[in-house]
Amino acid sequence: MKKLSTLFLLLILIGCSKSEFNIEERNEDISSIINSVLNKNNIDVSKDNVDNNKIVQFLRKVKIVIPNQDKNIITPPDRNEIEINQLLDFEFKKYFNKNDSLYLLSQNINPDSLEINKVLKERYNYSELSKISNDRNKRNYYQYYEFTIPFFSKDGKTAYIELNYQSKGYFGNGIAYILKNENDKWKVVDTRATWIN
Repeated sequence: MKKLSTLFLLLILIGCSKSEFNIEERNEDISSIINSVLNKNNIDVSKDNVDNNKIVQFLRKVKIVIPNQDKNIITPPDRNEIEINQLLDFEFKKYFNKNDSLYLLSQNINPDSLEINKVLKERYNYSELSKISNDRNKRNYYQYYEFTIPFFSKDGKTAYIELNYQSKGYFGNGIAYILKNENDKWKVVDTRATWIN
């Protein structure tokens, strides 16, 4: 009952919070963040790249969850979720603060996917994930990169995004990025691995 009342109180706080979040208003920031991550890693997904490498046309949603407090219950990691404490304490560094926590949670209202904007489509080679999978089934292999919908701090100066990479073969990995907005430019300030196969 105590857990239920705590959850109810949290939902009320989120609902009453003036921290309304609209991901559609962040299109320019999202574009800049994706460009920064691609440039930081020297990833060539330009229209004329000889290997036909692509970015996925739709950004994938990652849901922020509150960790289970029961130490007797072990839940396997889910690539579509991140615990709030992992954002607030990124590799033992504080990029987001406690004041950001409700604002971060409010971003769970983001759509399940978000199409990249016209600027990215004009600059980069892109495709839907289903078409990429069809190409791979036909033995047409190329590298592809899938981004998540970024999370933003309340002041709009810090962002978190994940990039999932798939090689031409079976290798793939995921990397999480923390970016800071300095002088209206998004800059990668930290990274950590999220998965590898």
